[in-house]
Amino acid sequence: MNLLDDIIDPQGESFENILAWINGRIGAIRATKFTPEVMATFASVELHDEFTGCFGAESSSVWRRFFLAALVADWACYGREVDRADFARLKYIMTSAYKYFRIWVCRLPDTTMAPVGYSAWYPVTEFAYKSALNKRMDINDRGVFMPLRFIDFRDIRYIYAFNVSIVKELRNTVCSRRIIRAYQKDGELLGNIGAVAVTVDEPGKKFSRIGGFDHVSDIVVQGETESVFIKKVVS
Repeated sequence: MNLLDDIIDPQGESFENILAWINGRIGAIRATKFTPEVMATFASVELHDEFTGCFGAESSSVWRRFFLAALVADWACYGREVDRADFARLKYIMTSAYKYFRIWVCRLPDTTMAPVGYSAWYPVTEFAYKSALNKRMDINDRGVFMPLRFIDFRDIRYIYAFNVSIVKELRNTVCSRRIIRAYQKDGELLGNIGAVAVTVDEPGKKFSRIGGFDHVSDIVVQGETESVFIKKVVS
């Protein structure tokens, strides 16, 4: 069974219907008792297909369902709207950066697979990295860190650590340890590169420090203070 089979294709659906489906999935996650049997179904989904149609990734039902799974995972992990990736921004990022996303799912007691966490990073420009490093005061939105497109993996020099999160019901479990190990392993493949992260909560700050990031400044996004972390290139 494809792990995305239980994700609807949002093509042709009204935003109201999509929102109702998303909230239904989040409600099902909140109502789940994550027993060892449920946690044993914890698995990751990645998408490395190439999309060559005139509308690119958005023309594929596989990509659309992968995107919606990431959105559910994000909203399930963050309760406050200001901390969540909004629909349009995440869709824009994932049209070019979907290959750098890893979505984690569990089979719920109702037998459906539901997104319960995800991790993602993607390449950014040297300008974006150095702007954060130099504490540019005009950085007041995470939207500054947009992904580079059409770059060979071997040419990546700077990345934005977009996210690593898991629903609160699975924090401090074997599942959270798996998602962190997988994210660290992905980072090790890149070698010695510069990285930026913007965190919105204490778990994010803790993970950034564990990953070798240093807190360099704070920014204000929609009235909320967020922390900018940098991982420098080791010379």
